[in-house]
Amino acid sequence: MYKTDIEYQRKLFDRVAKSYVHLLNLCLNSRNGEAFLNVYPSLLSQAIYSGFCCSFPQSLYQFQSDDFKTELCDLIWQWIAGIYPSPGIYSKWDYGSLEPKAELAHGTEKQKKGFTYNKGGKKQMRKSFKRLSSRKICPAKEAPSVCSGPNFEKKLFNLNGHSPLIQYHLRNLKAEPRDGLGILVRRTEIQKLNSILVHPHL
Repeated sequence: MYKTDIEYQRKLFDRVAKSYVHLLNLCLNSRNGEAFLNVYPSLLSQAIYSGFCCSFPQSLYQFQSDDFKTELCDLIWQWIAGIYPSPGIYSKWDYGSLEPKAELAHGTEKQKKGFTYNKGGKKQMRKSFKRLSSRKICPAKEAPSVCSGPNFEKKLFNLNGHSPLIQYHLRNLKAEPRDGLGILVRRTEIQKLNSILVHPHL
C-alpha cells in the first residue's frame, strides 16, 4: 500500500533506482541490450497504464484521458532518460491489448458524461468522452494539409549526464561526477503538438 511518508517514498525510490541499475548491467552484457533500452520507457509506460486499467476497471475512462497518459509518460521518461517524450506518444499504443475487456470494465458507462481529474493537486479538469468512445470505431483520416505545426523549444542537454535514477544511485554511493565536467549541447524538443497530429482520426 502506498504511503505518503517521506521515509517510505525514499525507500521506494531507492528500490526503483537499484532495480534500474541492475537492468542496465544486464543490458550491457546482452547483444540486444541497447535496442531494448531504446524502447524501455515506452514499454514501462504501457505496462503501468495497463496495470491501472486492469486494477481499477471502473475508472477506465479517467485513465483514458490525455491528461493522465501525458503525465504518466512524462514521469517515466524523465526518470529513465531525463528528457520528455514526444507529445502524444501514447497515440500509437495498442489499447486493445492494454485495456481490460468490456465485461471487466462494467460500470464505466455511468462516467461517460465526464469526470474530474486532479492533476498534481493544482487544478481539476472536466473532459468529454465522445471522441474517446469513437476512437476505436472511426477509421483513421489523413490530417488536413493546412494546420498549425508543432511548437518547438530549445533546451540544454548534458551529454555526460545521467537519468535521475542513476544520479540518485551514484549519490548514495558517493560516486557522483565532479561539477564542471559536463558537456552541454542544445537539443530541440517538441513542446506541443496540434490536436490533429495527436489524434489524426478526429
